[in-house]
Amino acid sequence: MPANPDTARGFSANVFLDEFAFHADSRTIWKALFPVISAGFKLRVVSTPNGKGNKFYELMTNLNNKAWSRHITDIYTAVAYGLPRDIDELKEGLNDDDAWQQEYELKWLDEASAWLSYDLIDSVEQRWQH
Repeated sequence: MPANPDTARGFSANVFLDEFAFHADSRTIWKALFPVISAGFKLRVVSTPNGKGNKFYELMTNLNNKAWSRHITDIYTAVAYGLPRDIDELKEGLNDDDAWQQEYELKWLDEASAWLSYDLIDSVEQRWQH
C-alpha cells in the first residue's frame, strides 16, 4: 500500500501498513484506505510506537473499538518465545532509555520526553502541506 493517500485511493486488495506510526499523514492515509478494506479485504497494521500524535496510537489505545484485534510483542515476549537476543547486551549497546522504551518495550512516549512539542511539529507540517 502506498504511503501517499492520493495514490492509495481506488486501490482494492488486502492491505499491510508497515511502521504505520511513522507515516507522515497517517490519518489521511487511513481515511483514504478504509473504503478499500470495507469491501471485505483484510487490513494488517504493524508499527513501533512513535509518540501519541498519530493514527496508529489511536488504533492501539482505543480499546472500545472491537472491530479488530491488537497484538503486542515487546522484546521480553519475543525472547521468551525464542528470539535469540541478549536483552542486557541490546540495552547496553543502545544506551538510551527513551529509545529502549519506545523501540524495545513498545511504550508510548509522551511530550515530556520529546525534544519538540507535538503541537509545534504539527503546526510546521500543516504549513508545508498547503
